Amino acid sequence: MKIKIIFLIILVQISLFGFNLNWNEPQISSNCNLFFLAENVTETVPLLSENFSLLHYSTNKSKIEMSFFSGNDFVAKSDSMYDFFYLGAEINANIKNKLLFHTNCWSGYFFGDTDFAFAHSPLNDGWTYNSDIPMLDNVTGNMTYLAEFAKISVGRGKHQIGSNIAGSIILNDKSDDYGYFSANFNFGKISLQFLHATLIPDGIDTLYFYKNYDDKYFVTHKINWSPNSNFELFIGEHIVYGSRSVDPNYLLPHTFYRITEHRLNDRDNALIYSGLNWKFHHNNFYFNFIFDELVPAEFFANPNDWRNKYAIQMGNSLKFNDAKATIEFVA
Repeated sequence: MKIKIIFLIILVQISLFGFNLNWNEPQISSNCNLFFLAENVTETVPLLSENFSLLHYSTNKSKIEMSFFSGNDFVAKSDSMYDFFYLGAEINANIKNKLLFHTNCWSGYFFGDTDFAFAHSPLNDGWTYNSDIPMLDNVTGNMTYLAEFAKISVGRGKHQIGSNIAGSIILNDKSDDYGYFSANFNFGKISLQFLHATLIPDGIDTLYFYKNYDDKYFVTHKINWSPNSNFELFIGEHIVYGSRSVDPNYLLPHTFYRITEHRLNDRDNALIYSGLNWKFHHNNFYFNFIFDELVPAEFFANPNDWRNKYAIQMGNSLKFNDAKATIEFVA
């Protein structure tokens, strides 16, 4: 007897009187925290007012500012506790509403129960060490050029595709930051988005050199159709490739990557995805779908084949008065 096991995850989010119980609330993909899906790019490079920035200089059409920040996070559970003390700086600039700059960098130290910090801190993706005191630092930023028909950006950060409350199955932002190049080409109700990112592989080659990481890259492109502000339908492809330099074959956002990968002797990993977002009345319904290693001939002939793997994510957020409830289904 063959038994097929399907993993189901149902998540519920409730927000009452303006207090959201989950920070990653569902939202239209084009409004997520990433440039190449952004409708309004200027929101990704916020400029503070003169009252909040330490250094501020502006002309009639340009502006640059710099600010500093510091803080201490205290975490305690049962008999264990730790502190994270950090210092940082932020720089924002806008040149004639055509060229935008944004930088955020910080560095901090952990004190107290470092073993507890290792196990529970959400910042433990980039540990470095200074003597016996664990230290963590990071920098994010981007440089964006706004044209009449396109938005082009180079930066370091992380991105997300697809509305969700627990992490998107298409592209999740629960990862370390990475360098990327992105572009958004606008054709009215239809837009074409592209992202090429540099990754660090999990394994290293220690035969000849210490920390000799192989080259690894992530590419995604998608087509959006949004007839109005309440509906969005998209379809796209992911490619993960490595062990070579940047491949020009994957720098063409208007081509079919699955066919390109096939013509490159099937040595890369390809994935197809789609989704939609629909706002109606007081509801926000979303649907995400991914299909990995598509082999049509084996889909029905051999259902137990290791290829043709898929996942579905859908949910609905209902808002009433000052409260909101969201339910999500993942399979």
